[in-house]
Order: sequence, then C-alpha cells, then structure tokens
Amino acid sequence: MSQKNIFWRNDSLTFIEVRKTTDSAEPYKTHIHYDYLSICVVETGKTSMTHQGKDHVITEGMVIFINPSEAHSCTPIDRVECSYWMIHLDIDWCLDIQKEMFGELDSYIPINTYSTNDKKIYGEFSDICRSLLQLDDICEIESEFINLVSTLFGKYCAREQIEVSNVVVQEVANYISSNMFVDLSLDCLADKFHQNRFHLLRSFKSVYGVTPMAFQMNLRIEHAKEMLRAGKSIADVAQETGFTDQSHFHRIFKKYVAATPGEYIKK
Repeated sequence: MSQKNIFWRNDSLTFIEVRKTTDSAEPYKTHIHYDYLSICVVETGKTSMTHQGKDHVITEGMVIFINPSEAHSCTPIDRVECSYWMIHLDIDWCLDIQKEMFGELDSYIPINTYSTNDKKIYGEFSDICRSLLQLDDICEIESEFINLVSTLFGKYCAREQIEVSNVVVQEVANYISSNMFVDLSLDCLADKFHQNRFHLLRSFKSVYGVTPMAFQMNLRIEHAKEMLRAGKSIADVAQETGFTDQSHFHRIFKKYVAATPGEYIKK
C-alpha cells in the first residue's frame, strides 16, 4: 500500500519543504503559516477552501497561493479524495529573490491572487516536485525553482524587472559550452559574469528557453549520445560526462531522451 503523505526535505535546499499527499479526504482546520509562502498544486479531487474569510471551490489543475499570515482551511467536498503537492518556501528566501528582481525592499510583496489555472505553471510545478522525490540533479532543481518562483513574482507582483543584455547571455552560454563537464552553479555563473543571479537566470531562459543548468545538462546528454554511438560503454559515458554514477546518468538520460541509454544504443 502506497503512502498517503510523503514529506521531502534536503540539507542542500533548506529553503523548501515539499509534501506529496495522495488520495486523502482529510480536512484542514483554519491555520496560518507565518514564515513561508505555500503553493498547492492540485492533481485530483475537489475541495472547499476558505481563504481570508472567503470561500472558494478548488479543483484539479489549479495552483493555489497562500502568502504568509493568511488564514485558510480546506475541506474535501462530499469526502472526495484529493491528491496534491504542497510546497512551502521560506519567506526570507522569497524576499531575497524579490530584492534581486525589483531592487531594495523593506518586506515581502504578497502574490496578488489566490489561484491560477495556468497550465504551464501547473505543469512546471508538478515536474519539479517529481524531480525532487526522484533525487535528480540538485543544482538544476534549485535553478528551476528560482526561475519558476521569479516567474510567479514577475506575473503576480507588480514591479518592473531588470534584464541582462543578450551579449552577456551569449558569453554565459559559450562559457557553459566550454565547461560542460564541470559542476557549475547559478551562483558561480553570476559571480563570474558579475550579474544578479535571478536576472541572469530569467534573461538566459528568455533567450534559450531553458535555465543555464538545463542548458548544460542538454549539452552533456548530446555529448553522451555521441559517445554511445561511437561504441563507448554506458558506464564509461556516465563517468566521462560528469554524472555521479550510472544510475544518475540513466535517470537524467531518460528524462531528456525519453529512452534509456540501453534502448538508445540498440539497433
């Protein structure tokens, strides 16, 4: 029997806690989170939510935002079981992102809506939560979270954002290409090119469609494919392309190619 509740925490990503709840009809009494922004990704079910004194019906495909100090409760309708992801983000971490996006701030700017039906935001949150539970690449996951949360703040917090020039973005891309097997972090790239990491992340993705870490991983996978086609063993390719072990390589390769390395080399 599968667990109804799974809680995820990691010493490398101390700003986040993730809860995965499956097929639960348990209600939540009115409560408040003082120290974090909560984001709920609803996979299945239908529930009644009271948020700041107002009642809402929450259904699958919705993403719910609960700012710090906002009172809320949830009760499944007709005891229908619900499945959802609950993401808790440290408010100081959120404020740091907002400061780097918008300039100096005295306090956190609340998200100005309680929900969205945006399919892209829903899909990206679902994907990143699954990656956490599968223990995929931590650096890539962190940059994806930064990108996704800054997208939310850019869309639902009305402030002007700063962009990084395309010339700098191209220099970053060239540097990553020349160092594709080196473990690069977003902080490392921001320091090297003297950029704000959040502006660099958003500007890079606006040009290439992916984060710098995902860009690097794509380069590694493409190089791995070349090596596999040349007849190198899967174990050697995993080691030479910078993966921690063969299992890690297998998991990431399948994520990008939709096939395992073994399937890829079969004729």
